[in-house]
Amino acid sequence: MLTVASVIKVTYLLSSRGDPFFEPTLLDAKYYHQWALRIVGGDLAGGGVFYGLPLYPYFLALCYALFAGSVFVTKLVQVMLGLVTLLFTYGIGARLADRKTGLLAVALAAFYGPLFFHEAMLIPEALSLPLYAAGFYACCLFLDAPSVRRGALLGVLLGLACLTKAGVMLFVVLFVAALLLRPRLAAVAPARGALAALAASFIAVLAPVTLHNRLVGGDWVVLTSHGGLNFYIGNNLQADGIFRAPEGTGAALDAQIADSRAIAEAAAGRPLKPSEISAYWSGRAQAFIRQHPLAFLRLAIRKLLLAFDARELSDLQDYHSAANFNPFMRTPWLSFAVLGPLVLSGLVLAPSASRYRWCLYLWIGAYLTGLVTFFVNARYRLPLMSVMFPLAALSLRTLLAAVQACAWPRLALYGAVLVAAIGVTQLRLVPLDPARDFVNAANVRLAARDYAGARALYEKALALNPESGQASLGMGIVLAQLGRAEEAGAFYQRSVAGSPDALAYNNLGAWYQERGNLAAAEGAFRHAIELKPHFAPAHDNLGILYARTGESARAIEAFRMALKYDPKSCKAAVNLGVALRQSGRLEEAQQEWLRAVERDPACEAATRAAASGR
Repeated sequence: MLTVASVIKVTYLLSSRGDPFFEPTLLDAKYYHQWALRIVGGDLAGGGVFYGLPLYPYFLALCYALFAGSVFVTKLVQVMLGLVTLLFTYGIGARLADRKTGLLAVALAAFYGPLFFHEAMLIPEALSLPLYAAGFYACCLFLDAPSVRRGALLGVLLGLACLTKAGVMLFVVLFVAALLLRPRLAAVAPARGALAALAASFIAVLAPVTLHNRLVGGDWVVLTSHGGLNFYIGNNLQADGIFRAPEGTGAALDAQIADSRAIAEAAAGRPLKPSEISAYWSGRAQAFIRQHPLAFLRLAIRKLLLAFDARELSDLQDYHSAANFNPFMRTPWLSFAVLGPLVLSGLVLAPSASRYRWCLYLWIGAYLTGLVTFFVNARYRLPLMSVMFPLAALSLRTLLAAVQACAWPRLALYGAVLVAAIGVTQLRLVPLDPARDFVNAANVRLAARDYAGARALYEKALALNPESGQASLGMGIVLAQLGRAEEAGAFYQRSVAGSPDALAYNNLGAWYQERGNLAAAEGAFRHAIELKPHFAPAHDNLGILYARTGESARAIEAFRMALKYDPKSCKAAVNLGVALRQSGRLEEAQQEWLRAVERDPACEAATRAAASGR
């Protein structure tokens, strides 16, 4: 079965090379790719507190260093790690029941589409999968024969897993506490030294990250500084249980870092440490919970149900749309629509060895608690798959045994539970945007200046979802680049109607300004700033508008705001210098141009202005 799984995984990887998302050019994959490149380039420690768990980017950097930066070979390594996941999945199944259950679990995993789909992405879950599988298997070994040696090994594995996906942290605390309070949960009462070794090795793995954050970042942050923002994303009046970028912030990780900081510092009126930024967002979430306890309870239940949604609720490439770009995905691979009901039925009905059952429930419950605390995402479900496959296998074997024994009452009970489980997985509590992947693929083509390719993809997106503001915005940008500015304006107007974000209003304002409709342009730029006060391009464009109307003081103020939010903006710095010169403040203008050159030696316009003094 490992051979079959290898063929499927490698074939998918090869077939995905023509996929527009194969290279890490978008969202989280881009962020971790760039982080790894900085490490390879010599920035081993990083410039501050970690934003994102650090083990995966260092793993990526090691692969890049060993394989000349090859994305394909790095993904191939991840695919091979997927086979390690299957080995531990077999071991878990064998421990929970028997070898046949382990083999059936591996067979389910081999044909499970979302597994090989996500293993070929540059995301931390590709490393979480084998580490979580190894961690749970090591828990079983520890319960069989608790010892200092096995405790230390378990602590290391769980610590490494935590550095890819922190959902295991609660489990460690509860696991140790359970064995302290009820030693009989293990085959032999564990000595305190064994539990101490577990806890000490777990802490030892995490400690370097905490020390890095304090010594390099100058702030006491245990692991990463994005916990507060993620807590708020999952708990606010507009939250629906999945990832939705908060108002005024972008979807990409680098945008989230900048935007969440700008909003928090604007509220505080001073620069903030990463821990303070996290606390600001966490405080907003806590305020929501205090003020709307019933809404919070409903949201928590909703997230628990979404964790078992039959669909892959992704914030990256959409699994269900992958067939649009990769013929290999047109095969009806096993999905959570089938696996989910079997897993839920297994949790309720399937027998397993009593020694591990409590640990299994604790593993799943602790992890789901983390999802419910924050928000649900298909790839966040992946670390549980190494126990879900054995549960599904147990469920199938329970059904088969009941059929063979003609145990009709048990079959009726199984059928009722299975129908209820199917109902849970098919609730469809949140809508999916069928156009999203076409928009993202078009954005990739747009960034590569393939305007014809981008236009074709935006057209497909709009055919699927005519209300897509992001598709309309992209189409407007493409048409403008193709010299069809009049047509672009109509799409800019549609973009603010479908998705009124700062970029959409900024582009609409620039379109109005080019046509001399300065009042409408000013209104659009101000709308952009209202939605995102720290959006530097809108401030810069507003300054250009004021300079054009002779309002030098207001232009200078707008350019200064643009530089406040984007200190490295060559364009805003040059514009500020020009506005100061036009106001007769020649010395200040010269200083601004010189500062711009210091910040960015490649800023040729500032270099020329400083050299000429005008």
